[in-house]
Amino acid sequence: MCYRLLIHENVLFTATSDLELKVYSFPQANAEQVFMKFNHLVSARCASNGLLFIGTRNAEVVMINL
Repeated sequence: MCYRLLIHENVLFTATSDLELKVYSFPQANAEQVFMKFNHLVSARCASNGLLFIGTRNAEVVMINL
């Protein structure tokens, strides 16, 4: 189940209940990819200046260069 969404340019990031961050690119709508696996649920996400920040329920913050 998808419960967090973030759109950055032509990419859709979804955080799922099975602790994964999945990525879909548009307009091609490529098949889903597991981008990253977490130990806890994702509770926050933000894209800014070409960076993706992801926060999890155990207070972990991950920064990914887009």
